[in-house]
Amino acid sequence: MKKKLNIVLLLLVLCLWGAVIYKYVNQYFSKNEPVSYVNTANYSTKTEIVKKDTFELNRIARDPFLGGYASVVKSNNSNSVRRVFPRREVKKEPLKVNISRFPNVQYFGFIKAIDKTSQEMILLGVDGKFLRLHLNQDSDGLKVTALNKDSIKVNYNKETKWIPKRKKSF
Repeated sequence: MKKKLNIVLLLLVLCLWGAVIYKYVNQYFSKNEPVSYVNTANYSTKTEIVKKDTFELNRIARDPFLGGYASVVKSNNSNSVRRVFPRREVKKEPLKVNISRFPNVQYFGFIKAIDKTSQEMILLGVDGKFLRLHLNQDSDGLKVTALNKDSIKVNYNKETKWIPKRKKSF
């Protein structure tokens, strides 16, 4: 049984290699005739003129956006027509403007307390000014509420932000 299987597999491998060698050798012995890519289809060169479909647009008497009807007013000095639309009352609500913006805060680090009774001093840069604050100390509405080694939590006018420590630049 094994001998028959080996013979069948050997014949299959020989056929495959024979096909590969035939394709490789055949390209050198075949005649190369130039292939013509000219289309033999007949195309008509007639150009047809397409007539444009014309239609007339009617004037719209009602403004689709305002919902009112336009009244036509003619001026005395020329034949121009001016349309006047009815005015609607617009309710104006006062805009809420937040005048105070969160300042540009930079955290430089903190100085450890010498004894247990005093607190750490936090070094900040606020809009270009250098500040030294203690935890929960208020300075023009700016309050540091939490302190970590790498960041601080800052409150300003009911806004809270975590500020990361500024990296040293030499």
